[in-house]
Order: sequence, then structure tokens, then C-alpha cells
Amino acid sequence: MNRYALWALFGPEAWTGWALLIACVALARPSRRARTVARLAAFGGLAWFVAMYLSPMGYALIEPLESRFAPPADIAAAHDVIVLSGGEHLAAAARHRRPEYGETGDRMVGGAMLAHALPAARLWAVGGIAPAPGLPRDVDWMRAAWLQLGVAPARIAVVADTDDTCTNALGIIRRLGTRAKPLLVTSAFHMPRAMGCFRAAGIEPIPYPVDYVNGERIRLFDGSTPDPALNAWRTDVALHEYVGLAYYRLEGRIAELWPGPQPRMRR
Repeated sequence: MNRYALWALFGPEAWTGWALLIACVALARPSRRARTVARLAAFGGLAWFVAMYLSPMGYALIEPLESRFAPPADIAAAHDVIVLSGGEHLAAAARHRRPEYGETGDRMVGGAMLAHALPAARLWAVGGIAPAPGLPRDVDWMRAAWLQLGVAPARIAVVADTDDTCTNALGIIRRLGTRAKPLLVTSAFHMPRAMGCFRAAGIEPIPYPVDYVNGERIRLFDGSTPDPALNAWRTDVALHEYVGLAYYRLEGRIAELWPGPQPRMRR
């Protein structure tokens, strides 16, 4: 079972279901302690459902990630544009045999826009994940999307042997070396983890965040209609990033738990 399946099974969106399952199992036992466990699990599951789907918690969690790195003021000197995969809807693309954009599809669009803004720059599609063996990979669909958006084939380079953020960085290092100063394009909420990985690999790219999720600040009682699905998605994505940062730091894959605009000085 891969890490994405594990997150779907045990991540925040599944917590309410697990709590209710625990409550049902506990109720099947006749003891007072089991009934107490059932009540606590049911209350916890309901509280988490309200917090995740109906409260502005997701907005508050994702805001520090999205605001950590600001877009650069000047990009004219960039000779390479690195775009991390993740914006493709792989299942739909494989079924319909054409590029399809997923929830973070702004990554692909942002890369194409930069290609037009920087006519001398090379565009790098970095990834390597396929929905099943033998099917096109994320970078294949990214390249196809760029061709549809008018990017010349000769300007597109592909790194197709990486499967997570830190191996993305190592894959680029093997092609560009550590002296390059490329633009790094990924979702704004993903930029802290991406910058941590690239710095650990020995390269300091220029962050170019795209695909912002948050708009105006959400208030719980301002008369607006809540969007439960978006609230839950924000929470899930933000917690995935915080867990990813902590896990990468514990593994020694990044040097900073909370990467920021100024890299920590190496000792």
C-alpha cells in the first residue's frame, strides 16, 4: 500500500469514520468502561466533523503555508523553470487520453505562462508517478499540456525518475547541478516542504508559488455560506504538509523543520 492510500485510509478525512467505528465496537461490549469509550469516541468524531467541515480551521491551518514564500519581484534572469508534478488528474487523463487538470492544476498552467514570459528559459517537468504500470506518467501529461498551451517541444525537459518532493530535488541536481538558480513552481501550500528539499539537495531555487487556496479570511458567523468540502480539503492538505515537514525532518531529508525565505546557515 503506497503512502497516498495510507493517508486516505488513516488521514484527517477518515478520522470521523474511525471514531464512529470505535464507538460501534465499544457499544457491542456490555461493560461500563466500553460505554464510556463509545460516548467519547462518538463525541470526538462529531467534534472533528464539525471542526473539519463547518469551521474555518482549514483556512487557519493552510494560511501559514501559503504565506511563507512570496512570489519573486523579478524573474527576468531565470534560465530554467522547474515545475513539480501533482497538478494532473491522472485517472481521468489515462481514461480519456488527453491532459486533464486536477485540484492543483495551476502548477501546469503557471509553468506554461512562465514559458511565454521567459522565451529563452527551459521548462522542466519533474515527477515520475503513473496511476498503474504501463500508463503515462504525470510528467508525460504535463508535457502534453504544455504542448497544447503553445510551448515549443525543444524547450521542455523531463525528469521522470522521481516520486516525492525530495527525490524531485535530487533528480534536478543530476541534470542542472548545484550552481543553477532556477524558478521553482509548485502550489503555495507545498512550497515550504519543496524549498526544504531543494536546499537539502544543495540548490537554492527562486520560489514561485502558484495555486493559492485561500482567498479572503473566513469568519464563522459573517453570514456567508460555508463550503464543507472545501473546508475539509483545506484541512486535509494543510495537515498533510505539516506531517510531511515533520517526517522529512525526522528522517534527515531536510535541515529545517519550518523552511522560510532566509535559509538557515549551515554550520
